[in-house]
Amino acid sequence: YGAWTWFLHRVARLDLRLVRTHPDRAGGLGFVKIGQTAFGAVFFTGSCVVAGVIANEIFNHGASLPTFQTPAIALVVIALGLALAPLLVFRRPLIRAKRRWTLEYSMMATQYVQTFERKWLGGRNAADEELTISADIQGLADLGGSMDRLGEMSRSFLDARTAIVFAIALLLPLVPLVLTEVPMEEFFMFALKVLA
Repeated sequence: YGAWTWFLHRVARLDLRLVRTHPDRAGGLGFVKIGQTAFGAVFFTGSCVVAGVIANEIFNHGASLPTFQTPAIALVVIALGLALAPLLVFRRPLIRAKRRWTLEYSMMATQYVQTFERKWLGGRNAADEELTISADIQGLADLGGSMDRLGEMSRSFLDARTAIVFAIALLLPLVPLVLTEVPMEEFFMFALKVLA
């Protein structure tokens, strides 16, 4: 995990050729999140070890689950921080690129719209050139779509989906411990209500 974090840090310092309107909304770097979420298995394993220690204390030493509530919450928060922190190295390149591209696209859009209005709203008869105006309007719509995509571009990789993957990996091993305090029937009824 340390090697992966170091690798991401080095990649973020390169002169990245990010793609303005890439469908991943991250300039073409969206694949990095896939590599990051693969480490969910490592965090799941660590959480299993912690759950085993807590279970040992409960079953062999008479401890109760509420005793471990604060350490368990701290574990989840710290582990989530460790899981998501390496993605922060791309925040600066993404913000810089988005600012630059927004300025460039705004200038281009202004020129395109001004040309369009001069051509079609400046006294010309659009009925005579219906095919040409259709192409110009399509270009205007495409430009608007590109601006929308640029506006939706992420400024960092800290998204809900990645956080959920790691949260599940961390919490899943701890769920069976709840059954030491709550009867199984009540637990499943509560789970069904949450899912419904």
